Order: sequence, then C-alpha cells, then structure tokens
Amino acid sequence: MKNIRLFLCWSKTKLLRIVTEYKKACYITMAYCISSAFLLMNVDAVNSIARGEVVVQAKTIRAGRIIGEGSKTKTENKTNDKEVEGTKENHLAEIPIGRPVKQITKTFSDTVNKVNEEKASDQENKQEEYERKTTEEREEAETSRINQIKAKEEKQRRERARKAALDRYKMDLCSSERKVLERIVQAEAGNQDIKGKMLVANVVINRIRSSRFPNTVKAIVFQHSGGTYQFSPVQNGSIYRVKVSKETKKAVSRVLKGENYSSGALFFVARKVAARSNLGWFDRSLQRLFTHGGHTFYR
Repeated sequence: MKNIRLFLCWSKTKLLRIVTEYKKACYITMAYCISSAFLLMNVDAVNSIARGEVVVQAKTIRAGRIIGEGSKTKTENKTNDKEVEGTKENHLAEIPIGRPVKQITKTFSDTVNKVNEEKASDQENKQEEYERKTTEEREEAETSRINQIKAKEEKQRRERARKAALDRYKMDLCSSERKVLERIVQAEAGNQDIKGKMLVANVVINRIRSSRFPNTVKAIVFQHSGGTYQFSPVQNGSIYRVKVSKETKKAVSRVLKGENYSSGALFFVARKVAARSNLGWFDRSLQRLFTHGGHTFYR
C-alpha cells in the first residue's frame, strides 16, 4: 500500500511537472508570436493570434469554440452534437495551420534585412557627410591660408612703398636750416594740430625739390620779390618772436624722416585772413588741392 501511494504521488508530481512545462512552452510560443506581430506592426496577425488561428498542431477543438464566440448551455451543446460533428472537419480544414507563423517569420526576416539596409544607408550618408564637411573644412583652411599669404604680401608691399616714399622725401638738414624750418612752421601753423604743422613743413621741402624755387630752407623762407616776402611771418617779423613748441619740433622731425601728406603742394594760404587780391591770384593761377585746418593748399 505504501509503495502504491508513493507511486501515485510520484506520478502526480511528474504529471504536474509535464503539464507545467507544456503550459510554459505554449505561453512562450504565444508570446513570441505576439511580440513578432507587434514588431512588424501586423495588426491582422495579432488578431489572428488572439482568435487562436495560429496553431502549429490542432488535434482537438472544443465544440463551443467552433460553433460560436458566446457561451452555450449544456442543452444546446447536446442538441447540436450532430451539427458540430458535421462541421468539425470543415473548420479544421479552414484553420491556417502554421501558415501565419511562416508569413510572420518571412516578414520579420525581410524587416530585419530592410533595417540593416537602412542602417547601412545611414552609415554611408554619415560617411559622405563627414567627408563633405572634412573637404569643406580643408578648403576653408586652404582659402584662409591663401588669404593670409596675400594679406602678408600686401602688407609687405605697402611697407616697401611707404619706405620708398620716406626715402624719396627724406632730407638731412644742418642745425641752422632746421631751426629756420621749425620757426616758420611755428609761425604759420602754431595753433593747428601736428598734421597742419607737418603740411607747412612739407610745402617747404617740396619747394626745395622743385626747380622753380631755391634749394635751401633759408633761401625759400626768406625769398622775396620787390620787398614782399613769400611768407607773411617773415614780412611782419613774427618768425623772430615765436617760441618753438615740442609738437612743432616733432612735426619737423617726422617730415625730415620722409613723411609727406601734401600731395605735392607748393603753396598754401589762410583764406580767412588773406587779401582778396591774393586769393584771386591763387584761384586763377594755381590748382587747388585740399584744405586742412586754416590753410588751403595749391600747386
């Protein structure tokens, strides 16, 4: 008796384990089908799985599921036994055994291939975009380098031109000539800025270089015709009374080093204080260049 009981207990445990494993297998199969259907967004497949149409093997079908969706009473089941037996084979024949699973598997495989192709295409697009950006950056760097070279060459060219201009107008004067130049600049443009002072000194230097005038500062500053001097401070004697400022000395020093902003001017006049007759001669006989401070320059 004891052995029989042990055998029955063992059989019951074994049977329960088999049933449990079978249920697990069914649940896993159903979960795989449903997840595959959701992955593929195949609503029809999900509905088919929900209705129980995806079946690998169908040995038995309950009469209540074949006849209809609702519940039926025992009386109706007994009454319709014959009808069920007649239609059972037809329903079994209509169930697409295994076909939706194959379709889902094929669609899943196609989708995976499509996803892989899209990933490969995205990777190619990213690579092309990276190469395009790299090429653009390389071209921009090359353009920037060329522009820097051109800017450097242009700067060097301007520096050479500036030095050439400085060398052209550069002049060495003895101390006495320099003092005369500083005094005439102070007397003519003492109330102007440093550029106004430099322009007066430029006119004196331009005259030295011109064949129309003497070739020394003293000869130019004290040049006269019929008792009338070229520069009014010499005429009225203010050239002897002025005190040369530091800014005037600086302006003269820059001019003697070659700085020249006069555009070749040989004459200048303070139109506000000059006589009308003198202004008429300037306007008729000379070319007007520009005005700076209180002086208008001519050549």
